[in-house]
Order: sequence, then structure tokens, then C-alpha cells
Amino acid sequence: MSSSSDGEVITNRGFQKETTGGEGLNPKQSWWRKKRQFNPLRWGPVPPIPTQMSVSKEADAGCLSRVTFAWMGPLMRVGYSRPLVPTDIPLVAPNRSSRVITNKLQASFDRRRRQGDQYPLLWSLNEVFFREFWLGGFCRFVADCLLIFAPFCLRYLIQFSIEAYTASERGTPGPPVGRGIGLAFGLALMQMFGSLFINQFLYRGMIVGGQARAGLIGLIFSKSLKISGRARAGMGWPNGRVVNLMSTDSYRVDQAASWFHLLWTSAFQIILTLVLLLINISYSALAGFALLILGVPVLSWVVNILAARRRAMNRVTDKRVGLTQEILLGVRFVKFFGWEKSFLQRLESLRNTEIGAIQFLLGVRAGINAVGMSLPLLASMLAFITYSLTDNHLNPASIFSSLALFNVLRLPLNLLPVVIAQTIDAWVSIQRMQEYLLAEELKDETAEERHDSDKTKAGSELVAIVGSIGSGKSSLLAALAGDMRKTSGNIKRGPRVAYCPQYAWIQNTSVRENIIFGCEFKEDWYADVIDACTLQQDLDMLPDGDQTEIGERGITISGGQKQRLNIARAIYFDADIVLMDDPLSAVDAHVGRHLFDKAICGLLKDKCRILATHQLHVINKVDRVVWMEGGRVEAIGTFNELMESNVEFARMMSEIATESKEDEKPPADDQIEEEPAVEKPKDNNFGEKGNGLQAKALMQAEERAAKSVPWNVYKAYIKASGSYLVAPGVVAPMSFFDTTPIGRIVNRFSKDVKRHESVLRSVVFAKFGEALLGTACIRAYGLQDRFIDEIQKAIDGMDSAYFITFANQRWLSLRLDIIGNLLVFTTAILVVTSRFNVNPSISGVVLSYILQIVMVLQWMIRQLAEVENAMNATERICFYGNSLPSEAELHKGAIRPSWPEHGEITMRNVEMRYRDGLPLVLKGFSIHINGGERIGIVGRTGAGKSSIMSGLFRLVELSAGSIEIDGVDISKIGLHDLRSKLAIIPQDPTLFRGTVRSNLDPFGNHTDEELWGALRQANLVEDVPADGAAASGRITLDGVVEEEGMNFSSGQRQLMALARALVRGSRIIVCDEATSSVDIETDTKIQEAIAKGFKGRTLLCIAHRLRTIVKYDRVCVMDAGKIAEIGTPLALFDTGGIFRGMCDRSKIRREDFFTTGGDSGGG
Repeated sequence: MSSSSDGEVITNRGFQKETTGGEGLNPKQSWWRKKRQFNPLRWGPVPPIPTQMSVSKEADAGCLSRVTFAWMGPLMRVGYSRPLVPTDIPLVAPNRSSRVITNKLQASFDRRRRQGDQYPLLWSLNEVFFREFWLGGFCRFVADCLLIFAPFCLRYLIQFSIEAYTASERGTPGPPVGRGIGLAFGLALMQMFGSLFINQFLYRGMIVGGQARAGLIGLIFSKSLKISGRARAGMGWPNGRVVNLMSTDSYRVDQAASWFHLLWTSAFQIILTLVLLLINISYSALAGFALLILGVPVLSWVVNILAARRRAMNRVTDKRVGLTQEILLGVRFVKFFGWEKSFLQRLESLRNTEIGAIQFLLGVRAGINAVGMSLPLLASMLAFITYSLTDNHLNPASIFSSLALFNVLRLPLNLLPVVIAQTIDAWVSIQRMQEYLLAEELKDETAEERHDSDKTKAGSELVAIVGSIGSGKSSLLAALAGDMRKTSGNIKRGPRVAYCPQYAWIQNTSVRENIIFGCEFKEDWYADVIDACTLQQDLDMLPDGDQTEIGERGITISGGQKQRLNIARAIYFDADIVLMDDPLSAVDAHVGRHLFDKAICGLLKDKCRILATHQLHVINKVDRVVWMEGGRVEAIGTFNELMESNVEFARMMSEIATESKEDEKPPADDQIEEEPAVEKPKDNNFGEKGNGLQAKALMQAEERAAKSVPWNVYKAYIKASGSYLVAPGVVAPMSFFDTTPIGRIVNRFSKDVKRHESVLRSVVFAKFGEALLGTACIRAYGLQDRFIDEIQKAIDGMDSAYFITFANQRWLSLRLDIIGNLLVFTTAILVVTSRFNVNPSISGVVLSYILQIVMVLQWMIRQLAEVENAMNATERICFYGNSLPSEAELHKGAIRPSWPEHGEITMRNVEMRYRDGLPLVLKGFSIHINGGERIGIVGRTGAGKSSIMSGLFRLVELSAGSIEIDGVDISKIGLHDLRSKLAIIPQDPTLFRGTVRSNLDPFGNHTDEELWGALRQANLVEDVPADGAAASGRITLDGVVEEEGMNFSSGQRQLMALARALVRGSRIIVCDEATSSVDIETDTKIQEAIAKGFKGRTLLCIAHRLRTIVKYDRVCVMDAGKIAEIGTPLALFDTGGIFRGMCDRSKIRREDFFTTGGDSGGG
């Protein structure tokens, strides 16, 4: 069977995309396809595709239908007639929905936690699934009883054969045939009912496991919305580890639930078998059993080793998954610095350690399996030898029935080590999840630094929070939003709060859904919000207006557009209190003024607004000012009061009085947000409304094959021997990462089981990961229930395919069992009928081994299904490994070790487009930049400023033209050879989890003195002690950097990015609006550091503040992918063109070209 999800393309082979219509049938069918018309199972019309999903037929099925899985019949016939589509897959039954299971599990867990139970999660799982779980155990118990008594019935059947054979040899009347036929029927019925009970045991175990996984994911997600920052960072629960709990640990519990009952039923099976063997071959059976018992201490010893090794491996797995996620989230930055190979080596080192542990575990398991398979054979041999040596006659009935009993033990003894290992893994995972669920939660908590804060805010007041870098502005807002831990004091606020974090959180959904954020759509209010946030012109240029999906984390729109969506969401929410963390930093001054006047002071005028900002020129318009330093409130009052009464505040204001964050972009009708730093699909789509159909496909649908796993996948699996397939994913072009959700990629590189369920599981991964990044917003808006409901719906979608897979396997297994049991019955009838004279010994051999056929068939089907499902994971990863387009080679040709010596850049007739079929963004662009020259690049949206950077770093290959650095054509050298010689200070700094040292010099290529020097030049430290062990303030080389650098302020992260560029020591530096989101103080520090640290080096600055480039050597004004103006800043000002107009709007006078301090850097 095969299936697809919304937007998927069903393919006939591999993952090649095809256009499908109707049922995807090709009228020119091959000869073997035409032969299918002779198959009676395919007679009749192809079943129609349903328009909507229906509830599983199991919910209304009768007892007999449930036992025989007959309710699966219609779906099996549909799947045999045509590929399944999403609407064919039945919905999860209401009593098995994630919401019901999670609520029950949460209630039980909370009650047991309050009672002080030692293992509340384990006993909660037992309580919630008690009936179905232990009913499955009872089915296994009954099946074992029947399968054990079958060899005992075999004894009487062989005895009947002996009597019949003896009578035939002597010519005397044989035993009545009826007795033999009765025994044959009894044997077949025992086998048949045993099969029914075993399939029920397996199905119920798998269903309980799937439900447990759904409930655990629900619990983990709910906890993620409540866990405190201290528990998340200080106690080691970063997002990567939480994702690992959701994906790997919950899956281990799922797997263990399927076979757990084998632990205790195997013990019963062994004891009952011993009793029957004692009846058969007397005390000789004890000799064989002694050998089995000797294996118990060895097994216990191995179990302890497995548990310890599994815990150690879990820690490595956490690190690997966390590093993989960090690499994927920061892949653009990794490519900028040419760190692909180095990060892959780090990942490979972790993976090798993990594989080593896995190999040890699997080696031990394989040894146990070998012993388990051999023990029954060795035990039976020892028992029969003992039986013979004690002068007993080797009776065929006793011997072969005993042999069948020993063979019955083979499967449980073989499975027992696997089940023990699964149970150990699940137990460790339950403890890990329990530790997370017991972690500290946010309850009436705020920031620790706030202990000296005493603020009262009126209902419609506008309050500005100002202060230097790291003063605690963002922490105060996070505290008010309920996202920090409170140590003392009280906070009283209105019931509805809206929160605009400094880094806008955008969902992978439409623009409208990002704005209304689950609220009721009110057209008039929505239109007012769009106008106040200057979004209408942006929406007009989107291919589907406000219904356009903007991709994961908003990767298809610019930073300014994200921030305006962020503000629009807060306004539309109509909250009592609106918290805004520097919302104007990512937009230019004109848009900023419009937002401030029309949004903050317009639509929000009747709300309590608290605005943390470094846009200090607006604070004289607020009602009150809160001035913060060192995590404390230094003063509160109106602007005039603080200016008159506080000398320090007045001094700070006087220092920045001449600074004004004005952008170069034109106002009014022409105002559009800046294009993003690197290639984004929107750069080309916005201006091409006529290309709407193509432009709507901003995110790729996930591919899925529709047929069996091809043999080349098995070949690739054998060849891989681990994780070589991760590398092609990292070296894929940026367009792949811009159109593929990170959750989908992480899903493939962590755990991937079944095709349809895998695709739907990717949805769970994506939603889970997206919500983890936006927990602060979700909590502040009080929308936890809505997001919990969304993740539960996604889990139900995943389980709908997951559960039907179980039923599919049981449907097939039961029918194969019926065939096997018919074979047993037929063989038994042939033995007992008088028409055939068969030697009793031959009869014994045939009957004792024919009993195993049902067991073998069950095991074979299970293993085939597991192999197919597991190899599907390899198939999907192989798609990334073999089918993804790749960037150019990392190393190619030979370049001078000293290259580039001067940093001279020549671009000739450069043409560039981001993907085939999209318009050019650079059109015949030519420029020559001398070594050591400083160039400012300005222009309106879509002018091509950031495209120059994409071409220079070869994130996008040129369509025509060439770029040379010191005479070397960069297209003729390897990507690593190029990017390792360039440095960039990005607009959004990327920090990786680790230490300050590992972020500045991740691969240990520089000395401590060089690192301290870079920190000092970047003004992150003021001095470096002689011993180099510590620095003034909180920054040290071995200081911890949490996930995404969240324990540093935004200004400190930007200075860290600057220090990283200084450490690199490149001849060519690119500043991509590096100071657009920092305060004036940090901006000044960055400009000073750039002027000193990069003196004599080539500097390209995509400028946001015009004042930072008025002292540059030249300014390049871009328009429509071409150079509109180029020359010295003063010459362009005097000429009176586009640049002059920008200066006029930024209130830059001619005198400023001579009075702006110092050797300005860029940024």
C-alpha cells in the first residue's frame, strides 16, 4: 500500500516529481500492467477517491470483525486497486485521540506527583492504558498456553500414528480413524486460536504504544510551554534535547509496549514447558533445563551492561541531534564562513562515538540472540542424551513432542533479549521524560534582576524603557510577559497581554493567520491594522496577497516585514497591555515614524504600552521613561523630569543628541521594506504578480514514493555504514533550506519509520519545533490551549496512518496464519488416514516441524514489514544524499596560500537570478573596488544590494559575467577556498551552543591572546589580565553560551559577531546592516572597532544608517539590479541625485561630511 499527504506528488519510482491527474494512471501501460486486468481482485471499477476522511470502521465493527480484522477489508481492496490518498486513511477513533489520552495522562501524572510517587510517569501510563494493555497481556498468556499444549496434542497424534503403523505392519485392526481426525482437528484449532490471540496481543500492544507516544508528545509539548528559563538553560533542557525527547524517547516507549508482556509470559511459558517435558521424558528434562537456567546470570550481567551503555549513548545522541539542529538553523552562517567541512567533522566525531556505542549494543544483542537460538537445540540434545543413557526407550511420540516443546521455547528465548533491551531503553527514556516533566515551571515568575523595580502604569500610558547594552530592558519585558522567574515582589497586570519580542516569531502559515493569530477575523479592524503597519503595499506584491504562506520562521520575507507582522499581531489581538521589545529597530526611520504615530500612538492609544527601545529620539513623546542600568531601575519619570533631575540621564541624551537613525529609503508611496540579507524567494516574487502560480510555491511539498523500496537503497545502506548522507544535506544550496522546513530535515536525520506516517510525522516535528521557538509569544498571548490543540490534531493525523499500519500488518498476518494452519491440518489428516502408511519417526519429524511454520510465518511477516519500514528511512535520507542539488566543490584547483593579498574586487557584467525561471536581480552589474577601499552600498528594496553579497559568497551562482578577487576568478576555485578568505558581520548574529571561545574560534586555530584581543577590540571586555584567566565583567573565553546565545543581549551578540570577524582576519569584510538592530552606544562601539580593526582592508557595507558611510571612500547607489550612482559621498551629495535625496530625508547636511567623527566603519 502507499499513500500521500496534501500537496504531495505520488510517484512510481523513487522520489522523482511527476504531474498526476485523477488516479495517476498512464494510458500507455506496459504489458505487465495490462495483464492485471485478468486478476479477479482488480475486476470492476476503481474505487472513487473520497472527498473527506471518515472515522475508522473499527469503531463500529462487531466482535468477530475485530478479532479477524475484517473491518480492514474495504481499505485493503482500495489500496490494491489504486494508490491511497490522504482521505482514504481513516480518522483516529475519538477515544484514542491525542486530546483524550493527553488529558488523562496529565491528570494522572499531576495527581501522582502531588502524592509523591517515586515514578509518577510510569504508573500514570499503567493507569491510563491498564485495560487495553493488560488485555493484550492476557491474550499473549492464552496464546502461549495453546501453543504449548499443541505439542502435547502432537504426542497423542504421533502415538496414534505408531498404533496405526504397527497395526498395518502386523495386519491387525488399527485404531479408529475418528480419533486421529479428532486429534488433527484439535491440533489445528489450538494453532488457529493461538494465532488469533497472538495477533490480538500484538495489535493491542502496538496500539497502546502508539497511544502512549501520542500522550507523551502531548505532555512534553504542554510542559515546553510552562518550563522556566532556568530549567531550560541551567538544568540542560535546550530545544534540541526536548525535540529528542519527543522523537526518540517517546518512540522507544512505543516500541517497548508492543512486546513487554513477553517478559512475564516467557517465564510462565518456560515453567509450563518444563512440566510437560517432565511428563514426556521424566527427569531427563531437567538436564536440558539446567543448561537454560545457567544462562540467567549471564543474561542479568548483560542487561546491566546494556542499561549503562544505553544511558551513555543517550547523552551522545542528545549532543548529535542538538548539533544537527544548530547546524541546520545556522546553515546560512555556516556557509558564509566556509565551516561546512569543520562542522561535519564535529558531527561525524559525535556520530562515530554514537555508532561505536550502537555497534557494541548490537554486538551484545547479536550474541544473546545466537545463544538464544542455540540454547533450545543444545538443551534438547542434552535432555535426549540423558534420557537415552538412563536406559529409557526412545519413543517417537515422547521424543518428537518433546522436540516440539523445546522448539516452542526458541522464539521466546530469541525475543527475550530484544524485549529486555527495548524495556531497558524505554525505562531510561521514561526517566528522562519524567525528569523533564518534573522540571521547574513558570508560575507567577519574573526576572531575578527586577528586585529593585517598583513601577505603576496607568491604563493608557506609553512608557519607554531605555538603557545601555545589557542593562536589562529585554529581561524586564520578558518578566512582564511571564517568561522569567520571579524571586520576590508582585506584578499586577490586565488579563490580556500582547508581546512583540525583539526577534519576531513568524509561523509557517499565511500572512493573515500570522496577524489574526487565532482570533476571529474582523475585516474593518484588520484593514486598520494593515494600514497602521504599512503592510498593504507588501501584500499587493505577494502572489496570493495575505493568503500567501511565508515559510518556516518567515524565511521568505525580510526582517522588517517580520517585525511589522509582529507589531500587527500585537495590535490585532486587542490586548489590555502591549509589550514591545525594540520593535522599530528593523525598519527605517520613515516607516518607524509611521508605526509610532499610526500604530503605537494611534490604534493603541487607549492601551497600556511599554516600549523598550534604543530609538532615543522618540522618548520625548512618551508619557514616562524608565531608565535602567545593570538590571536595576535607576529612575522613572517624564522625559523633562529626568532631564532636569538626573545628570547621568541628561549626559546620555546629550551624547546621542546628534545621532538619528535615518534610513536611505524613500518615503510615502515608494516605501517598501529592505530586501533581506541573502537570497530569498520573495525578492523575485514580490515584483512579479503575473507569475503568481509559480510564486505561491514558496515552500516545497514533501516528496514520497508510492512503491516498494528499490534495491539501490539497500545498496546505499550497506555502503553508508553510518551517516555519510548527512553531508549532502549540509552542502545543498541555500534555496533548499529556504523552501524546506527544518523540522522535516531533522525528522529524517533522527527517526523515520513509515512512508505516510513519516510525512505526517514531519508535520508534528515542524509544528513542535516552531512552537518551541515561540514559547515566549505563546505564553504572553495566553494561547497555550490553541497551540496544544494544533499539535494534538497533528499527532492524530500521524496516528491515523500509524494505527492503520498496525491493523494492516495484523490483517495480513492472520490470513497467512490461516494458510499455515490449513497446511498443519492437511498434514495431520494425511498422517492419520489409513490410505498412507508412514513410518512414525517420519510422521514425528514432519508434524513437529510443521507446527513451527505458523510461528515462522508470523516472524517472517513481522521482520519483512520492519525491514521495509526501516529501509524507508534510508530511502528518504538517500533522497537527500543522492537527489538534492549540490553547491560547487568545496576545494577546486590551487590558489596562492597568501591570496588575497590586497582585497581588490572586480565584477564584470554580472547577471544573477536566484532560481531558474525567476527574473534577474543583477543585470549587467560592473564595479571595480580597490584593495583597502571602503564602499557603502545603498538603494531601495529589490535594488540588488544583498544580491551583490550573495554573488560574492557564491550562495547563488552567476547567470553571466564574472567576479575576480586579486585577479582570481572566484567561479574557478572551491567554495571553501573562497569563503574562508572572506568575513561577514551579519544583521542577525548567529551564536552556537558552547562557550565564547568555541564561538569565536570553533576549531581551535587561534591563541587565547588573539581571542582576548578581538574581544577587547569589539568592546566586549575592557582589559585582559596577565594570566588570561578572566576578563572584567561577565565575558570570559570559557563563559557558557546557551542555545542561540539567549543568555546574551542582542547588542552583545552583535559585538560577538564583530569579534568573530576580527579573529578571522580576512582582507575582505562585508557588513550587512550590522548595526540596524542595536542601540546608539553599541553602534558607536561597532563603528570604532571596524575603523580600527579593519583598517587597510576592503570593506563593503550594506548601509542602514546613512551617517555611518558619509566618510567612506565611495558610495554605490543601486537601482533595479544596476548601479544608478557611484562616487565619493561628497561628490554624490553635490551632484543632487538619488543619494542627495536620501541625505535630505535623513537631515544630513554638507557640513556633516566633515564633522562626522573618526574614520567611520560601516554597518
